[in-house]
Amino acid sequence: MHDQFSQFIYLILIILALIMVANKLRLAYPIVLVIGDWR
Repeated sequence: MHDQFSQFIYLILIILALIMVANKLRLAYPIVLVIGDWR
């Protein structure tokens, strides 16, 4: 249970960081989220 919660928190933090990068680059954040998901 604790492991799933920490993974959820990490995921939220990564999403927020990608949105902040999108705002800095003045891009639409869905584009940055899709690129961030591409591995």
